[in-house]
Amino acid sequence: MDMADRAVIVTGGASGIGRATALLLASNGARVFIGDIDNVRGQAVAAEAAKRELPVHYLEMDLTNPASIAAFSDAVHAQVKRVDVLVNAAGWDSTGPFMDNDPDIWDRLVAINLLGAVRLSRAVLPPMIAAGEEKSSTSPPTPVASAVRERRSMPPRKAA
Repeated sequence: MDMADRAVIVTGGASGIGRATALLLASNGARVFIGDIDNVRGQAVAAEAAKRELPVHYLEMDLTNPASIAAFSDAVHAQVKRVDVLVNAAGWDSTGPFMDNDPDIWDRLVAINLLGAVRLSRAVLPPMIAAGEEKSSTSPPTPVASAVRERRSMPPRKAA
């Protein structure tokens, strides 16, 4: 997979699947921006990548905090014109009997696993969509931008 000249965001890139994804994409030529709340592990992944001469950058981001998401998106866009790929790999869970779960656990689970991904997607999609609309041979639209553009052009559904 050739990812040369592609800018990629990977949430949850400080560990697990996100870390593996970030390193794989960087090894295939992508410039990767890791967004994660775990500062120590995020910096460790960036340091490991630097030793391997891979372009991986760590920026702290808390997916439960809209201001943190906006600051992360702004910091990435200050370095690249647009993001070509967004990997929402961050996730969180707490195990235990359903009836014993505190409602705060559910609020956190939804904030990270759903709303964080939605908010970050909304923050990075406008330049992706614009690049797709330019129809430039040097910046082909990404599948995400194409899907969003097609969805935008569909007429609203009428209530049944």
